[in-house]
Amino acid sequence: MTNLLTEVMRKVVELPEDRQDDVARGRMPLTGKSVLIVDHRVGRFIVALSATLERLGAEVLVALDVGKALEDLKRFDFSACLIGSVVDPPES
Repeated sequence: MTNLLTEVMRKVVELPEDRQDDVARGRMPLTGKSVLIVDHRVGRFIVALSATLERLGAEVLVALDVGKALEDLKRFDFSACLIGSVVDPPES
């Protein structure tokens, strides 16, 4: 899972090649960055990803469905949006 988290960090902060190892070592703070994670399941991966991003200084929101994600996108200006598996909310 560490390699996947490192890849996500690289995408979020879009670092030059020579600085990417800093992210893997937790030295590149994400202060001022905000990330929306969209996934209908909050499992160990989402919890670990959220904790890692927060530990590096990012603000993290998790949306469990498309409707909540769209609401959050209207309310906040995100630096990145990570989309896992999502389920559309039922039609009303």
